[in-house]
Amino acid sequence: MLAAGLSRRMGGPNKLLRTYQGKPLLAHALGVAEQIEFLDRIAVTGRDSAEAEALAASFGFRCVFNPRFTEGLGTSIAAGARALSPDINGVFIALGDMPGIGREIYRALAAKFTQGSIVVPLHRGTRGHPVLFCASYVSELSALSGDEGARSLLRRHALRVAQVEITNPGAVRDVDTREDFDCGQSES
Repeated sequence: MLAAGLSRRMGGPNKLLRTYQGKPLLAHALGVAEQIEFLDRIAVTGRDSAEAEALAASFGFRCVFNPRFTEGLGTSIAAGARALSPDINGVFIALGDMPGIGREIYRALAAKFTQGSIVVPLHRGTRGHPVLFCASYVSELSALSGDEGARSLLRRHALRVAQVEITNPGAVRDVDTREDFDCGQSES
């Protein structure tokens, strides 16, 4: 679970720790992931790490601080990938600012998973999150840098990418701006 961002587009306090529909924004994503049987749960933190780590730990996540979080998403993915157990078969990369992702999305991706695959949710033609990578990509994930995230792996391994059509728009809807935040508050 990536929870290290700067919340620049929000323009102020850490959006992941702000109350959204009755609880911290990050708690929505953590709560869904907590309900799924994973071998390991890692939250990568950066900004306001003590608060984010306390919240993540309350949901059973092991926390990893990314000292390079200001450099972008790729560094957070790399920090999390380097902390993974060697016993895993695959890794979900999920974003802490996507409160609408439900368990059914994780299940649909896991059902499509095969050795060597990268499984991506697709909602109305748009790729979303979380993304499920086979463990064979962990070394490449560990080497990511900058703010692009794992898009370079999706391009490099395009023939290994499996897309799963998802009806839940939460797979493509994140909370980045005050407008996103306010819109989500009015939906509750």
